[in-house]
Amino acid sequence: MTGKKVLKIQESEPEPIRFTLKALAEEKGVSKESLVQTVKDVLAETAKEVLGDAQYIVEFDEDSSEFRIYRKKTIVEKVSNPLTEISIEDARKIDPTAELGDEAYEVIDPKTMGRRGTQVAKNLLLARLSGAIEESVYQEYSKKKGMLVTGMIKKIEFERIRREKIIYVDLGRNVIGILPQSELAPQDNKLREGDTVKAVIKDVKMKHEGVFVRTEIILSRIDKKFVEEIVKKNVSEVEQGIIKIRNIARKPGARVKILVESIDSNIDPVGTCVGVRGMRIKSMVQELGGERIDIVPYTENMQQLITNALGVRKVSAIMIRRTEGEQREAIVVVPDDELSVAIGRGGLNVKLASELLGIKINVRSESEREKLKEMLPDFFKKLGIGEKQMQLMWESGFRTIEDIALAPLQKIKDIPGLSEAEANRIFQEARKIYFEKLKEEEKVKGVEKSKFLEEEKPVEEGTELGSKDL
Repeated sequence: MTGKKVLKIQESEPEPIRFTLKALAEEKGVSKESLVQTVKDVLAETAKEVLGDAQYIVEFDEDSSEFRIYRKKTIVEKVSNPLTEISIEDARKIDPTAELGDEAYEVIDPKTMGRRGTQVAKNLLLARLSGAIEESVYQEYSKKKGMLVTGMIKKIEFERIRREKIIYVDLGRNVIGILPQSELAPQDNKLREGDTVKAVIKDVKMKHEGVFVRTEIILSRIDKKFVEEIVKKNVSEVEQGIIKIRNIARKPGARVKILVESIDSNIDPVGTCVGVRGMRIKSMVQELGGERIDIVPYTENMQQLITNALGVRKVSAIMIRRTEGEQREAIVVVPDDELSVAIGRGGLNVKLASELLGIKINVRSESEREKLKEMLPDFFKKLGIGEKQMQLMWESGFRTIEDIALAPLQKIKDIPGLSEAEANRIFQEARKIYFEKLKEEEKVKGVEKSKFLEEEKPVEEGTELGSKDL
């Protein structure tokens, strides 16, 4: 305490307070620096509560691991508050160099705080240590979000606040993670106390309960990151970044699809993930409780990618179009004997494939396609378009000649698979057929509807329609 005047009122130096800080820091999982500051704050508050309202300074000796408490006083001519002041006369008895206005620090003997001081210090230290420990746990585990952890199930009980079963998992060093029922796969219901369980850290929160704080570590076994971490654990090439996981679609307890891509053209991402004699995939299936795993290779070719995601041997035709809201939709035609495979039990396969690629997939069989051909109206033939164009028009919602003739030209141009020239020609031909049809009806009914429509129908900018077409 260089520059301070220490007033040693006692004849002999009082015993300091000692803590085995290194062992305590290791036991509680906090840094020594944090622990030292916590003890200093607790001793200062305890002295203030037990000995009276004054300013108390606590210092720590690194070499001896000793804490000493001092009460700060000001040297005055006449004392009005003995807790915060000392007279110049008394100060000079201890230190002849003392001057008015100097700061003096009286050494406090911890014994003077008695049993009350011990109890106050204990309660404060427990609360502060709890906060320091929880802060340390929060800082450590908040950096581990999405990472795989392994722990032992300590307790399973129904929690009224969450209204669901909670599995408490011991993660080591007195850190407990909670695994809610909502984060469990169906096959996880067989977990029991004492079992070792793997999960990913989904979230980390700080909960304040009065003067105490608590870190809540929420675990999950259904999050996509859980599957990703299981793959990393079993496939070193994924851990190293040679193979990338582009997306995961999963129904916990049933099936999971993993879209993978290799950054090295010499490495087969599917074969690498499956492993020699299927050892890697078998290990992953076991860790996921028996779920079926589909490894899907990524490709820039959307039609091939859809085929890969569905896991079928052959696809007869694929049409990709944009629906309302710029969402993409794929109409996939497969052979009749592949239909059940493409759709999957309860539609699960096609649903997961849609989720994996971010595109709605509708699967149809070859026989359905043939029925569709039969359903195509005769007017399509009059437009002079082929079967593929007919199907594109039909799938895009153009089911009558009126649908085409009265639609904005741009809507026809937006049909996937049609060129701009084809769209223009179909539009003009449809208007010609439609208005000729109206004129025939008018001869019978005497209504000039066609003339009215010709006058009112706006023609889009850039569209050339000769008078002979109308």
